[in-house]
Amino acid sequence: MATIKVKPSSNAPLFLGEEGMAGRYIDCSANPYDLRPAADLIIQAAGRRRAELPPGTPLVILMGENHTCSAHVELQHMVAAKLLEQGQRFCVGYELSSNTLTSAMTTNIPNLGPLDSDAILDLDTGGAASLLSYITGCATTDAAPVAQRNLMAFCYENKIPSIFNDAARDYERQGGLYIDMYNSINVAVAQLCHVTKKNDICIFGVGGIGIRNHVMARRGIDFAARQGVDIILQNTGLSHVLGRRYSNFDIHAPSLTETYMAAGAAVLPVFIAGVGYNDDVDSIPATRRHYLAQGIVIEGLAGDLFSEQVDECAEQSFITEKLHRQSGGLIRCFDAAKTMRKNIEVIQASYARILEQYYADCARHKASLTA
Repeated sequence: MATIKVKPSSNAPLFLGEEGMAGRYIDCSANPYDLRPAADLIIQAAGRRRAELPPGTPLVILMGENHTCSAHVELQHMVAAKLLEQGQRFCVGYELSSNTLTSAMTTNIPNLGPLDSDAILDLDTGGAASLLSYITGCATTDAAPVAQRNLMAFCYENKIPSIFNDAARDYERQGGLYIDMYNSINVAVAQLCHVTKKNDICIFGVGGIGIRNHVMARRGIDFAARQGVDIILQNTGLSHVLGRRYSNFDIHAPSLTETYMAAGAAVLPVFIAGVGYNDDVDSIPATRRHYLAQGIVIEGLAGDLFSEQVDECAEQSFITEKLHRQSGGLIRCFDAAKTMRKNIEVIQASYARILEQYYADCARHKASLTA
């Protein structure tokens, strides 16, 4: 990261960028498996920001990650654990599509007809059914799956309100790689973002990224307000945090930092550098680097990557033997097999409860139209 100069006189030094930006920087390369120094820095910075904000202004701790890097996700796990230990009331937003729960239900329940995914999500008031969908395998991820389930299990077991707040995707027609433009919220946000295409909007394209960032911010803020919390720990890909430059071309879609700020939140952007392709501060568009003045740059965390091509046992061993052991055992690995039977019973009951309420609401709405 050529643009960063470390000021050595502080435990969590200021860094100075080429345009005079200043924020917090930490190099974890002395022990890349110890998550505590980075987590402590995030907690300290969040505490200061929260204390400076007026009541009613939510603070978003925006955790940029490489989705397949277990250390990045386990860092979020540790930050959540430390917030809970402090007695903070917070929620967790996941960069997972808002119709994940509906997709899991229609996939695992035979002969279930079409459902309004937004209504289903609203009925999962604290997010427990969404979390259990992944914990029980009703929904799956191919990116650091063990670490993702650890974070979700921690939130579930500690009743931390959680929401999958990314834009709904078109799983039925386009395999999940495109925005669901039958979703009314996506349609409204597309108009706001001046996206003129009516369909085939790729989730990785400029229009798709813009829609997703607006939806994540809108859903995250609304969910925090409903839960009565003023801290949002937002899980997201690194390129969402401040945008990304590709071959010296700036992607002009609003970043998630900007969309959350426009929605009325304060943002603590956390940028974890140096793991994958284009994952350094130089990849941030020059016009957005000033947002790091209120943010954190982390270097030197373990860059081991785990995806669907890697045995989950290897990831679990890496997390347990390296990350958790070197981090003082402050967080633990979730034992999926031990609780599977109980969790399957709970998810079945949760799906049944949500569907019962959903169909009752539909019947009441239909009756009101004919009254």
